[in-house]
Amino acid sequence: MNKFFSIVMFSTIVAIAGCGKKSDCTTSNCLNGGTCVDGKCECPIGFTGDCSQEKVPTSMTISKFVCTKFPGKNNGVLWDNLSGGKAPDIYITFSKNGASSNLLKTNYYSDADTAKYYGFQTTAPITVASPTEQHDIFMFDDDTPNGEEIMDFVSFIPYQAGKKFPTQYTIISESKAISIDVYCTYTW
Repeated sequence: MNKFFSIVMFSTIVAIAGCGKKSDCTTSNCLNGGTCVDGKCECPIGFTGDCSQEKVPTSMTISKFVCTKFPGKNNGVLWDNLSGGKAPDIYITFSKNGASSNLLKTNYYSDADTAKYYGFQTTAPITVASPTEQHDIFMFDDDTPNGEEIMDFVSFIPYQAGKKFPTQYTIISESKAISIDVYCTYTW
């Protein structure tokens, strides 16, 4: 009887001690590389809950742009045809939609070849303080001293939910005339 009483008491104590300590996770249900620690998912930076929900970044930092496609002609005519050039002298600007000032205006590449990629390295990283708002990249042909011509532009939202925070992604203009790779990091 004493042995029976001890077993019943031990079982009761274990049941009471475990009551209310329901595990919220197991190692297998913490996603995106998260781990289960003491019944809760510890998520990689940028994720929450079961590690499937993305946190919206408070800012992004862009380190460079790489132009992988741009038009070599303007309505069938070489961009620099009137100024005697062989190909466009390209540069880009980056700004928040509707802003009167640029967050970036790059130096230009003279006589840019459409078969090559052109990297626009920022002199200092660009902080995008509103990554969920629309921004614009304009590509120009510099025809100094005659001015400049807009070759094309692309409007985009730097942070897009569900993409799992890529450090490099491609944006393409609506006309599909320009394609630009964006290199970035995120801050929460």
